[in-house]
Amino acid sequence: MRPHWKYYFLDTAGLVFVVDSGDGKRLDEARKELHQILRNHSLKGVPLVILANKQDLPGALSPETLCQKLDLRRVCDGRVWFIQPCSATMGVGLEEGFRKMVYLMKNPLRQTQEDIKIKMRLRGHYP
Repeated sequence: MRPHWKYYFLDTAGLVFVVDSGDGKRLDEARKELHQILRNHSLKGVPLVILANKQDLPGALSPETLCQKLDLRRVCDGRVWFIQPCSATMGVGLEEGFRKMVYLMKNPLRQTQEDIKIKMRLRGHYP
């Protein structure tokens, strides 16, 4: 199906990408696919939510590690994005991930960045 994905990108309002957090061997393949998808001109600026699945398994990579391994800060420059830890079999984190997608779709990049700064200040992370 991967060769046909590009036909679904036109008029896409948000992108959800699921990563198997427990399979470090295929993470490089996931990174390459994600980077290729995000280069598509139809997806420029489209918000991205990564569902970091299988967080219930021992040895699952943390969202922070996935962020580094997927090189999200670089590839998502100019795009709002979020990593949601989840377990599809347990149903944990899925609703939160899709709620975040709705939020990102409704709020422009500048507003989302300002909301994050305000929340971080309230938590004492920013001066």
